[in-house]
Amino acid sequence: DQTAVKPDLARVGFKKEGNGFLKKIFGKISGFFLQAKQSIFFRFSPKDSQKDFSYPSKINNGRWRFLPLLGLLLIVLFILAFYFFGKAEVTLVASESQVSQEFEFLVSSGDGVINLSEKILPGQLKSVRATGSKTGTVIGKKIVGDKAKGEVTIYNRTETPRTFGSGTVLVGPGKLRFVFDQEVRVASKSPDLVSGVDRWGEAKAQVTAAEIGAQYNVAPASQFEFENLSSSAFLAKNTVAFAGGTSRQIPVVSKEDQENLTAGLIRDLESQAKEKIQTEIGQGEIQVPETLISEIESKNFDHELQDEATSLNLDLTIKATVLTIKKQDLLSLAANLMSSEIEQKPGQVIDTEQSEVYLLKTVESGKKPLLLRGGAKIVLKPGLDSAELISKIRGKSFNFVQKTVLTFSGVKQSRIQISPGLFMFLSRLPFRGENISVKVVTEKDGQI
Repeated sequence: DQTAVKPDLARVGFKKEGNGFLKKIFGKISGFFLQAKQSIFFRFSPKDSQKDFSYPSKINNGRWRFLPLLGLLLIVLFILAFYFFGKAEVTLVASESQVSQEFEFLVSSGDGVINLSEKILPGQLKSVRATGSKTGTVIGKKIVGDKAKGEVTIYNRTETPRTFGSGTVLVGPGKLRFVFDQEVRVASKSPDLVSGVDRWGEAKAQVTAAEIGAQYNVAPASQFEFENLSSSAFLAKNTVAFAGGTSRQIPVVSKEDQENLTAGLIRDLESQAKEKIQTEIGQGEIQVPETLISEIESKNFDHELQDEATSLNLDLTIKATVLTIKKQDLLSLAANLMSSEIEQKPGQVIDTEQSEVYLLKTVESGKKPLLLRGGAKIVLKPGLDSAELISKIRGKSFNFVQKTVLTFSGVKQSRIQISPGLFMFLSRLPFRGENISVKVVTEKDGQI
């Protein structure tokens, strides 16, 4: 742990801090070169390595006389490298502190001004277009087939001839209905002098079933009556069975098929529209629940109503509009409503990046302005000015930094990371403020 530094209360003045820093560097590097120089001497005089000695003239007067200058140059280069390239990240670990509350407020799409006293936030209307297609299974059914046809003999029991027009209805067995294909004239009855019984007037007529189906293939010798006429006056019979009547059930496009497919695709496109709107507005705004309105701009089915088909495809384009509010406006309202709780934590300010706001539901959507219910979790952090803090701690020892940051409310510990790592042994921050960054984390994030 880079923050576990033993306190050094004597090293608090800038002059003493600076002198200690130079002494530390000089001592480290000088010790290295002294050791190197002694190693060279021992190499020239191995027998006297355990005795008092003085450096040979070859060392004092030769090329090794520049060794101190080289050491001084390296010290200067090291200091310059630390000054220009040394960087530090100071992490302040603060105790986690937050306040939360749920509340109701109003949203108006009017002038765009926040009214904290009336709890009214401005809303903005956002619109996008969404296009898509969807295929569904057809559930509509239809009976199709052919109508039965046949010939009947019409009998007129009256003394008056009768003409029956095309479309005249006959009712046969099981109340099955048939119609004349063409006009037919039937003579009146006439007396039979031989038998003494009147002979009915007769005429042949071609008829067709009123509807499709095999049930209209009636058997021969069936009797038919005229609709709206008495059977004692007129009737008809067939001598040959009717034929050609068939029926079968097929899937066809129904209105319900079109409505269900349209509703499902609209739901899909509305979900796409919400995602598209959220992408456009970013994380700074929230969509108000239950305010999405969609309008159909184009709709095209691949089959018409009553077309025989097993599936139905729809291409659809909608325009979706939704009401949004800014998260910062909602956070400002929440901070105002919880101001008394925040004031009970002096020295701390709102952490806008860690604080959360949310919407729960639309309480009253039919009125203007809208009544909503939402909430907020406001996270508090130490109220410090990073630039001011950096100006105080730049070039100072870790001990000084630790003592300084602990004066801020809520700060429990500090962590310091130096890069490149070779400067870490100095236990000191860089002298340039632009090479120092400060961030604040909570105890939970810091994993203390």
